[in-house]
Amino acid sequence: MLVHYGNPAWYQQHVIPYREKLFPKLQNTNRNLPTTREDIRVELEKARVKRLTHQRDKEAPGETSTG
Repeated sequence: MLVHYGNPAWYQQHVIPYREKLFPKLQNTNRNLPTTREDIRVELEKARVKRLTHQRDKEAPGETSTG
């Protein structure tokens, strides 16, 4: 970890731009995270259904009967 003391111009020039590359802008983050047990279960079920639907769609076009 690089630590540099006492030079605000260096911080503005090097750290702030790097922080912008590492972390998304606040507007692009999900701020509506589930907090209750029921909300988490609902979100997990949505993710499961989405995953299964994606898997089914991925397998469906390639279905052929080799008999």
